[in-house]
Amino acid sequence: MKYNPIIHKRTIYFCAAHIAPLFKLPDYFNLLKTADYEIPNFKGKNYSVKEYVENKKELRPLKNYYSDYIYLAINEIINEKINEIDYVYFTLHRKIISRINIGNQSINFKGMNILNSSSNEYDLEFDKKSNLLISKPLEFSDFIIGQYKRKHSEKDFEMFTNFLIDSDIIESYEINKFKYSKLFIPALPVGVMPVEVFNYISSNIARFVFHSDKCKFNIQLPDDPYQSRARSFFIERLNSYLFLKYIKKCKKISNLFDSDFGTCVTFNDQNTETPIYIGGKI
Repeated sequence: MKYNPIIHKRTIYFCAAHIAPLFKLPDYFNLLKTADYEIPNFKGKNYSVKEYVENKKELRPLKNYYSDYIYLAINEIINEKINEIDYVYFTLHRKIISRINIGNQSINFKGMNILNSSSNEYDLEFDKKSNLLISKPLEFSDFIIGQYKRKHSEKDFEMFTNFLIDSDIIESYEINKFKYSKLFIPALPVGVMPVEVFNYISSNIARFVFHSDKCKFNIQLPDDPYQSRARSFFIERLNSYLFLKYIKKCKKISNLFDSDFGTCVTFNDQNTETPIYIGGKI
């Protein structure tokens, strides 16, 4: 992988991970760790999201699931350097957005490619061919509320939408627009965005997470381990909605072009694809 200091000078790089990333993480990345592990020879900055949460008594993770709190931690980091940043580059432990089409088409989800973690095809550089690099939008056959009900409780969905209104993130008249939306940009905020766009999404998600914790919410099916993702699944859909809402008024991005979209690539360290639950049929 090449390193261009001019490109990197005003771009901040993050990787959020509960295990060591399945690709080689360059030292210019900031690692947001939601569990305890070490990456041999990684010299970049490490931030413990788990420790961040444990030091704030008002936060209460579901079944030690810390991924929702990435937004609170990342918000503080960005706000400290806001005058030094133009772009935010964000990845997950096994997920990136690639401008070139690499890997093989997922058998579970047509908006995603699978790439073996031993591959050297990928590039983590931001080439600035456009102001954005995000996954291609998809249109589901079912609404967001329908997707949610497949694996989670509808009562939880209604509870979370009420938190959105109480937190002034979405107006009450917007709720049905969000609930019955079919358009979805997978993997957000994975990709590259101008800092003001990323900050709008992450600050609103952080406010939502903080408010729902403060209200001491209770999910409907606490004994089901999968329900630890009840809020995260909601946040994934909310990320997409907030992004689409914001770009309508963003000066840097008044329109979206083909060059703004890449392929969502998931790394896999096995020879076969790991089953992926998306929650909506395409």
